[in-house]
Amino acid sequence: IEGIADDCGRESDAGSDTASPDTVSGEGTEPVAQIGPGSGTGMPGWGWAVAAALMLAVAVGLYVANGPIDPSTNLPTAARQPAGAGLSLATFADENLENLVTRHVRCAVGVSHPMATEAFSGDTELLAQQVSETLSGVPLPVRLDLERAGLTLRLAGRCVAPGPGAMHLIYDARSADNQAPPATVSLWIKPYHAELDPLCTPGELEVLAGDGRPHPVLLWRDDHFMYVLVGDAMEHVTKAQATLTAADAT
Repeated sequence: IEGIADDCGRESDAGSDTASPDTVSGEGTEPVAQIGPGSGTGMPGWGWAVAAALMLAVAVGLYVANGPIDPSTNLPTAARQPAGAGLSLATFADENLENLVTRHVRCAVGVSHPMATEAFSGDTELLAQQVSETLSGVPLPVRLDLERAGLTLRLAGRCVAPGPGAMHLIYDARSADNQAPPATVSLWIKPYHAELDPLCTPGELEVLAGDGRPHPVLLWRDDHFMYVLVGDAMEHVTKAQATLTAADAT
C-alpha cells in the first residue's frame, strides 16, 4: 500500500549544530525529544499500532495475491508464471460462457445474426475456403458439411466472440416431423493464440457446460484454430464435434 508515510524524525530542526552530550540536559537547554512508542511525543502509541496493522495487512495481501515465497528464487510463486501464458479453462468459461450462449440463442431465433453473412457461401466446400482466408490463410482441418450429423448449414458470418476475428456458423437440426422448430447448433472458429486463449491440449475435447445445462458447450483446438460448439442438446453438439473432426474431414 503506497502512501504510508514514516513521519518519524520530522520534528522541526532548531539548528544545524548537534548538541554535545554534556549540554543535552544542561541548564537553559530543552531535553532532546525521544520519539517512538511510549515516548509521549511524535506518533502516539495507537498510531504505531495502526501502522503495524496496515503493514501486516499489506503483507497478507501480497501473500494472497502472489502466493508464498519460493525459497529457490526468493520471489512470490506467482512471479514464476510467464506473462501472457494464456487463460485457464475456468477463467475462459467465466468470461465467455454466458455471452456465447446468449449469442447462440439470439441468433437461433433471428433476433441477432453474425456480421457480413452475405460475404459467405452456403456451399460448405466454398465456405471452408472463405473461412480459411478470413481467419489466417491456413486450410481448415475440419469438415463444415455436417449433414451426416443431421445438421444443415443456415448461415455463416463474422463475430467478435469468443474473441476478435472469429467466425460464427449456425446449423439447424432436422426434426423428425419437419414441423417442430429446429434445434440449432452454433460453431465458432477462431485462430488460436496461446497467450490469449484458454490453455488446452490440441485435440482434447473440453466440456464447458454438460448434460445438466440447457445449452451444452464444447471446446477444443488444434495447432492453428480454436473451436466452440453451443447447442440446444448434448446429442447435437457431440455429433457435430465428431463429424467436424472425423478422419476424412478434409
